[in-house]
Amino acid sequence: MEEELRQVAQRSGRESFGELLRDRRRELELSQVEVAERLVHIPGCSQSHISQYERGRRAPSVEQLGGLADVLDLDEEAIATAVRLLSETARFDRIDG
Repeated sequence: MEEELRQVAQRSGRESFGELLRDRRRELELSQVEVAERLVHIPGCSQSHISQYERGRRAPSVEQLGGLADVLDLDEEAIATAVRLLSETARFDRIDG
């Protein structure tokens, strides 16, 4: 799955967590609303939150990331890639901020 995500990222020229999340959601032909509806049991997973994750304005918690992984059918390697991309973004935010 990590390779699949990397291929999506390469095709789109994107490497951020949010962009990978959006591209994977679109590959599965799911709307943000549909993803949020499947995550209704997890606080902080509304359509608005999904949009913020995809735009890099908010990072999901561990629980939210786990829910997203389930809905988007991500395996452990893909989750590790997502965490790496999130940590790189956070590191650059700290440097730039």
